[in-house]
Amino acid sequence: MGTHWEWRGFGAATAELALKFARMSPHYARHQVTDTYLFRAGLDLNVKLRKGAEGGLKIKRLFGTEGDFEYWQEAAEDIYSLPLESEACVRLESLFRSKGISLRLTPETAASADAFINSLRRAGCIPVSVSKTRESRLLETGEGDVIVDWAALHRPQALISIGLENANPRGAVNVTPEDGLRQLEAAFELLEIRSEPLRVLNYLQAVEVWARGGRIRVAAGSGS
Repeated sequence: MGTHWEWRGFGAATAELALKFARMSPHYARHQVTDTYLFRAGLDLNVKLRKGAEGGLKIKRLFGTEGDFEYWQEAAEDIYSLPLESEACVRLESLFRSKGISLRLTPETAASADAFINSLRRAGCIPVSVSKTRESRLLETGEGDVIVDWAALHRPQALISIGLENANPRGAVNVTPEDGLRQLEAAFELLEIRSEPLRVLNYLQAVEVWARGGRIRVAAGSGS
């Protein structure tokens, strides 16, 4: 929760990276989830509805970038349970309106994930369902812990996705953007991500590829 730096890639992973991952401290146990992401050209919000663990509606906002590293915000007020209450409907209508999407929401039209997706589909968004098995572990970098997320995607395309996210260094309550970026850079080097057959994409970019009917193609050792 809060703001943090992330790096993410899609493709495959070497046996060396799998071994490093297995040696890390457990963070979040392996589980299967299905996320429905929403694509519309120009939309800079990561909007997803999750079934399974952590179910509900979640919105992430991209604040900035530094090379391939991205600074995201995950705020408590951007996490919603379904069915949506009237106040949440008003708040979401306003948010989407600010992004050029005219959306009419009521507790009835947002009573379930399917109903909410249909409302957004009518507003011109394309839903993309992503089924995956994911697990996360903690990597100690010397600058503090970094969360390493390993996801095996089953659909719409069979791929591995690796994500790095800075955590609080040494138990600090407040992490400056500079601290967080140093953590991610250290993890990137320790894991030798550049040598991995991963294409640098966030979920917004990956979902756009799939929404347009494409497939993510990855060259060997493309993680830089």
